[in-house]
Amino acid sequence: MAELKGFVVTKANALIQASYRLTLNEQRLVLCCVAQLDSRQPLPKDALFTVNVADFAAMFSLDMKNAYRELEDAATTLYERDIRTYDGKARERFRWVSYVKYENGESRVTLRFSYDIAPYLSLLRERFTSYQLEQIANLRSTYSIRLFEFLVQYKKTGRLTVLLEDFKTWLELEQQYDRFSNLKARVIDPAVEELRKKSQLDIQWKTIKKGRSVEKLEFAFKFKDETPLADGTPTANAPPAGAPELSPATIGRFRELYPHLDPYVCKKAFDGWAAGKKRPAQDYDRAFLGFAAKWQQPKPQQPKQPQPHEITREEIEKHARPGESWDDVRRRLSRKAET
Repeated sequence: MAELKGFVVTKANALIQASYRLTLNEQRLVLCCVAQLDSRQPLPKDALFTVNVADFAAMFSLDMKNAYRELEDAATTLYERDIRTYDGKARERFRWVSYVKYENGESRVTLRFSYDIAPYLSLLRERFTSYQLEQIANLRSTYSIRLFEFLVQYKKTGRLTVLLEDFKTWLELEQQYDRFSNLKARVIDPAVEELRKKSQLDIQWKTIKKGRSVEKLEFAFKFKDETPLADGTPTANAPPAGAPELSPATIGRFRELYPHLDPYVCKKAFDGWAAGKKRPAQDYDRAFLGFAAKWQQPKPQQPKQPQPHEITREEIEKHARPGESWDDVRRRLSRKAET
């Protein structure tokens, strides 16, 4: 998988509101692969998606020693996970993936999404939600990721009202937490608190009761770093205030050239780079696309600097001259090694 910065996750809203339950690392693995898709194009029947351990560890700030085992475990158990949907008429059940391979020698996972999930990830024209993969990278709870996705569907209004019954069904918690106080303490409050701290979301929530029982949950939220639109509605992808706007044609061209990347992430990097230049670009859109051609390329790894040779006791004894101290011998050998 290429450099993860700027990758975008896009899902049909029906998939976000489907009933499923994944572990944290299963969720991460799925999202890493979804972010490699172009949601506007058909999903090739035999398309394979690869995530290597180094990318996985870097994206989610994992220790490499644990990342090998965690990625392998996630790949193994993901094969058994399924999704349940209900459109009011029919109930469906299907798997996330139809094929998974973990290669020990290569330290990577390769998977193929199931045929049945394709309509929820590809050829999306309406009723879908997109967000940057980096926005959930620091989350440590699968409930936090799910709640983030629930909310982002409604980023234009900043408000989500959902039946408690539906909320539990989405998370496959129908048979758990009969007492609302337990659901609040173990699922909702921890997820809301983590999103407040790690995802730049201001969230307030409350219950709506029918009689003495909780019937609905209501969430009001906004992104802390958003720029309001003209109508007062914030958007998570708005460009920074004061910077020129990109034309729709330029945004379309960017997405055509780099379908997996977010033009506004690139624009933010471009505006920061351009701010350091003495002369503003005469053609902003043209300069942006020129910058994007270099920005989207993976950054070359810096060559490792040679480590200074450690002079051993045996070497000192072997090369010592009469009357030389150990420090004198070490300095002389060090100078010789540098030339």
